[in-house]
Amino acid sequence: MPGTHIRSALEKAAGVSSITFTCHFDTWGFIYKHAHEAGNFNGPKVVDEQPDGFVAVPVSGPTLVAVLETLWREQRNKYRSAGNRAIAKRIYDVTSTTVEAIDLEAAERGTPIPPVVIDAKHGTADPQP
Repeated sequence: MPGTHIRSALEKAAGVSSITFTCHFDTWGFIYKHAHEAGNFNGPKVVDEQPDGFVAVPVSGPTLVAVLETLWREQRNKYRSAGNRAIAKRIYDVTSTTVEAIDLEAAERGTPIPPVVIDAKHGTADPQP
């Protein structure tokens, strides 16, 4: 049964109309590989390639929910390699921290929703314990 943190992140993610993932192409590939079979996952129609192998990928709230659920399970899957679990945990931690920081009321008034940035040199948020 999911804990309070994941439930809170999922509920907030469900209220997001759109959010952008900014990460290395390989990181997005990991997310896509693991989340694309989730019921709510609707792969992006556009992937904006940026310098240094980075991509900016806009996703919907339902897709964000699918990503969070998938990564939460993946990081706990004892049948996956330690490396796979570590990648899933890092991406989950950054994504859930970013989602938890969203002020949905401010977003409804036009305040932009910050992107999920998965790269320490580009200002990745510190994950919550």
